[in-house]
Amino acid sequence: MKIVHAVQQNNSGMHRLAQNCVEGEKRLGIDSMLIDCHEMGQWMLPQVVNADLYVNHSAFPKDARMLIERAQGKRAKTVFVSHGIPEYTMELSIASYEANAKNPHAYAFDDYWAALRYWLKESDATVVFSERQQAIYQTFVGRNDTIDCVPMGIDRAFWETEVPTEGLIGSPVVWMSENQNRVKWALDVLTAWPWVVEQCPEIHLHCHWMPLDFHRFFIDLANTNGASYHATLSSLHFSHERLRNLWKAVHFILSPTRYGDNTLVVMEANAAGVPVVTYPGNAYADYWIQEGDQRKMAKELVAIFKGEVTPREKLPAPDLMDMSREMVAVYARVLGVPVTQSVAPPRPNLALMMDEPVEVAV
Repeated sequence: MKIVHAVQQNNSGMHRLAQNCVEGEKRLGIDSMLIDCHEMGQWMLPQVVNADLYVNHSAFPKDARMLIERAQGKRAKTVFVSHGIPEYTMELSIASYEANAKNPHAYAFDDYWAALRYWLKESDATVVFSERQQAIYQTFVGRNDTIDCVPMGIDRAFWETEVPTEGLIGSPVVWMSENQNRVKWALDVLTAWPWVVEQCPEIHLHCHWMPLDFHRFFIDLANTNGASYHATLSSLHFSHERLRNLWKAVHFILSPTRYGDNTLVVMEANAAGVPVVTYPGNAYADYWIQEGDQRKMAKELVAIFKGEVTPREKLPAPDLMDMSREMVAVYARVLGVPVTQSVAPPRPNLALMMDEPVEVAV
């Protein structure tokens, strides 16, 4: 079984999750590789052209698909992995349309919503990492079509390893480094931060991975309301090794993602043992705060930071091998071939591992 994963290689959670898929599949003995979906030269590599199945995390360009299907003399088998939630996909499409509608020289706009609907119909299988997203997509497809929901796996052994810590300013030290798109950006946190500081004067927010083109707005906000006196904002991106060391000094990680959806940062922090604060719905978080009025959010954060709130019973982050076994089961179904690895059966909750794996016929 030769598998090619195609993703936009931009150091995002989508990119890193695709890397986890490939790493786990290689450990299972699968011939799996990762390419940049926007680099046509990589699509022309012999091992890519001759693959059995293509896993589309970002895009499967028309020219690349035509090249592969012409070489193979048959339709290319594809698995669509949908990382973005449907609400954000529609929001992006509307924003792109509005921007280009005002430009008389614009030829077209990026219609991510149309692309989503196309791949839901065209792909041989669709994979998501959220049960909420699975339920929504199931209303988009035919009654007999299946949306596969697999666990968002991370390398638990790596994140659980004890390493030396690096000193960070703050008491407590609060960290935030989500990819700053609209469903999980720092706007609410920075708005609430002055009220948090009033009750926790020694606190410090370390807010990183903020794109440079956002600095004009977010740093201006932090300077205007005074949040910047108790926060460090930057566009820094850290290696996994450095991030693991830094997190040893962190008391709380904030991931205020809309709808309580899950992110790779949450899963990695979960395995690293750092308490995580999210909006309601994330089963892997230690604390939930209500989305909405930032004044109420600040009060809830202060109570958490002062130790006045009991952590909730969270689920453990799945290992990348759990994710890879279920991904391989999807590939086997699409290709109509047996698998030699044990594959965990479907589960009512993504993080609950079954005691007895099911052996797929060889």
